[in-house]
Amino acid sequence: MLDHLISSGSYRKLGSNPITKILREVKKVIKESSLEEKNKKLLMPAGEVTPRIYGLPKIHKDGVPLRPIVNTIGSPTYELAKFVAKRLSPLVGENFEKKAIESYPLKPKMWKRYVDDTNVLWPYGEQELNKFFEHLNSQSVDIKFTMEVEKNGSIPFLDVLVYKKPDGSLGHKVFRKKTHTDSYLEADSHHHPAQKLGIINTLATRASRICDAEHLKEEQGNLVRVFKNIGYKENDIRRTLRKPVGILKNPQQRKDKKRAYLPYIQGVTDKVSKVLKKKDILTAFKPLVTIRQKMRTVKDKVEEHQQKGVYKVTCSCGLNYIGETGRSLKVRLKEHGADIRNQRIRTSALAEHSERSKHHICLEKTSLLAQENHYFKRRFREAIEIIKHPNNLNRDGGFEVSKSWVPLIKGLSKSNRQVQSFETLA
Repeated sequence: MLDHLISSGSYRKLGSNPITKILREVKKVIKESSLEEKNKKLLMPAGEVTPRIYGLPKIHKDGVPLRPIVNTIGSPTYELAKFVAKRLSPLVGENFEKKAIESYPLKPKMWKRYVDDTNVLWPYGEQELNKFFEHLNSQSVDIKFTMEVEKNGSIPFLDVLVYKKPDGSLGHKVFRKKTHTDSYLEADSHHHPAQKLGIINTLATRASRICDAEHLKEEQGNLVRVFKNIGYKENDIRRTLRKPVGILKNPQQRKDKKRAYLPYIQGVTDKVSKVLKKKDILTAFKPLVTIRQKMRTVKDKVEEHQQKGVYKVTCSCGLNYIGETGRSLKVRLKEHGADIRNQRIRTSALAEHSERSKHHICLEKTSLLAQENHYFKRRFREAIEIIKHPNNLNRDGGFEVSKSWVPLIKGLSKSNRQVQSFETLA
């Protein structure tokens, strides 16, 4: 991967990590900007995660080249880049297209773009098409096109295969790449029945929206064959296919509905969902374990001190402090250190304990108990960890947790300690 990056000419190896300097520069730019204060607050970086790059293989292309993906989530420029891209992307794309097309003497009969895929109808022959292609790639050093021309009177665009009919008109049907394997959720998998039938419904909806009249029945027959092969009952498949194509609901209507998110346990949480439905609460089911959780990630691991979440600070006397941070753990620990040095006992439980007991607060031994980006999930996890660590010096219990959950949390904590103790003895 490193050789590929350097040889491409787009990247070079640095002698040191410039992330701290970039963080300062981004904060300065945002503070000095003319943006509204609320936008400045939203864009201000809270951490200094170093962007990570990894490669995804393009298995449908010769030689299986890598597609480099740069993960910038949590980096100093992440929120600012999203803000700028949202406002500039439409302008950049439209201006590029307008300039490229208007500056060439021959115009395409049709030019349709979706994100970075463009479908062009060119009536001037292959030689002029190649010249137009070279013209497009000469417009910018950063924007380069690849080209695929029709074969046997057809060409794919996104998941649509457009083809010429004998009378010269165009037809359309579902397109599948050569690497497509018809692998879907099998009938005996541990998922709610609505989720399984929802897959058929989604594919049936796609078929009705993409296929012309000549190919709709063919595509529906293909769906029956595919899902029968993975254990679905033919009656269930055909019943789902007969349902009318769903009309997209108003997002506001879906937003107003109360939702409960539960792990799917057959015979248990599906019954709970029926009770909730009577209270007008929708249930969304999640699998207990996914294949993704069991597989090694292709991304480099973010160092613990760069992450945000719930953490534990230990004192030399054995007491613990449980805290949460929406910034990097490194930044939060610097703040704790400053509080202790400056004896800010009114605002810091750690500083108060250090000052009154003269004990050593072991900031260097701080451990991250749970990585969590979402604010409310983080606050609830903090409250749970405070209950699990009763020997703490926290001034309060964080978010209020219903008393009915406390025995269960304590029981699970005790069970985990017993398992860890058994593993140590073994």
